[in-house]
This record gives sequence, C-alpha cells and structure tokens, in this order.
Amino acid sequence: MFTMRPATGDDTSAVKDVILARSAWLEERGRPTWRDSAEDLAAQASKGYMWVLESDSSGVIGCTTLQEEHPPWGWTPAELAQPALYLYTTATHPDWRHYKPGTLIAFWAVDHAARNDKQWVRRGCFFPGLVRYYETQGFHLAHEVARTHHRVYLMARQAQHLAAGAILR
Repeated sequence: MFTMRPATGDDTSAVKDVILARSAWLEERGRPTWRDSAEDLAAQASKGYMWVLESDSSGVIGCTTLQEEHPPWGWTPAELAQPALYLYTTATHPDWRHYKPGTLIAFWAVDHAARNDKQWVRRGCFFPGLVRYYETQGFHLAHEVARTHHRVYLMARQAQHLAAGAILR
C-alpha cells in the first residue's frame, strides 16, 4: 500500500536518496538529471509544500512539490484567476517504476485539488518526452513558452475526484 503525506525535515535524506537514484537512472540513459541540485531539492522537504509517496514496506519512494503559486509567465490572466495547484519537481525511485509511482502522485494531486476546491492542476516541463508522459496521465498541453535558455511546456488537467484517493491513504 502507498501513502501520500506532507514531507518533514526528517524526510530530507530519503528524498535526496530518491532524487539521486532517479538521477543515476537518467544518466544511464544519457538524459539530464537533478544530481547537482539534489541537496537543494531535498531541502524542500522542510519547507511545507513538498509531499512524499511512501511504501508501507520501504518508506519514501517518491516526492513532489504542490503549491497554489505558479509561474505567472505563460498563463493568461483568466487562467491565473482560476483556483489551481501547481505540481512540480516530482521524482520517484526507479526501482518502483512497475507501480507507476509518478502516475499515482499525479492522480493523487488531481484528487487532492478537487478535495480542496481547486479547478485545475498545472505543471510544466522542459522535454517533449515528458509532455507525452504527462498526457498519459490526462494532462493536456496548454502553452509552450520560450524562456531564456529553454522552451517550457505548460500543462493542465481539471481537478476531479479519482479512485487514486482509494489507493493512496
């Protein structure tokens, strides 16, 4: 069984381990990683807006950040006025990929947003491959934004109650 819960400072080490395991997996495939920022990202566990995915048997196997604030660039004023949560910095341990923990986290966020009277869950990424992956989770590409050094793909999914709420305690 899996559980989503707010991260605490006590989770910093476990979150860092997840980020480093994911980074190693990405590096083996020649993809960009978070290795250089693993410590800074893991420190978010004590900030109050990170959540962790736990396995009953193995502890923390994933993490994500969920906030009401999101980048003002790329979204229209009408979109910014809508109640939404912004999902970012999701990392999962690759040893658990057969359980699709990233999808569990995304579905949990969609359900969590609905339970908290939000209309949308939004997220962004830098890679077309992630766009395709997030589309399998029901997100749609809302905007493409050229930033200084990257193209950013901004995605959205309407908040709704999902069965993932029953999977995740």
